[in-house]
This record gives sequence, structure tokens and C-alpha cells, in this order.
Amino acid sequence: MSKVKINVAKPFNFQKGGQVQHIKKGEQEVTADVAEHAKARGYLVGSKKSAATAPDAEQPAAQ
Repeated sequence: MSKVKINVAKPFNFQKGGQVQHIKKGEQEVTADVAEHAKARGYLVGSKKSAATAPDAEQPAAQ
């Protein structure tokens, strides 16, 4: 299985087939399954999900 480099902003656990893998913060080399999971859950540096939870500075507050 090929490996992919990712930059993890928040450590997380990945579980598949009864095996749990702890992924540490920082640059990691992981499988594509782990990389996809991290991206979807917002664990990566600059992840869209992380940015979506932060208030948008360009959008005015609702009145």
C-alpha cells in the first residue's frame, strides 16, 4: 500500500479492521485511508473543515 505525506494539526486515532493507529501532530507518512480520514475530519494543517469552524473575518455578524 502506498504512503502519503500529511501535516497533522491535531493528533487523532484511526481505526480499521480492529486495529487502532495513533497519528501524532506534525508531518507524517500514512496510508491513503488515513490521509482521507484526516482531511475529512479536519485534522490537517490548513484543512477546510478547521477553517469552516473559525469565524469568517470578511462576513459581517448577523443582526
